[in-house]
Amino acid sequence: MKAVIVNFRGGFRTRRGDEVIIRPLEKFEGSLIGRKVVWLNPRAGSRVVGKVVAAHGEACYRVRFRSGLPGWVIGSRVEVL
Repeated sequence: MKAVIVNFRGGFRTRRGDEVIIRPLEKFEGSLIGRKVVWLNPRAGSRVVGKVVAAHGEACYRVRFRSGLPGWVIGSRVEVL
């Protein structure tokens, strides 16, 4: 399943580089919590693996990655396994 990164998790003064908010591109029945998420870095050819940890509103989910992501990642696609 494909999803798009919408934003980083953060508050008024802080941002967390290792947590992002994703929105699935297709309708999904049930919950995605606990599934793995893979982001492929087009510049380096590497991949960063994360995990869906919570729901965020109606149609979005919060994902925690093992390492931080760069700021230009917003708007890129991820694969939900």
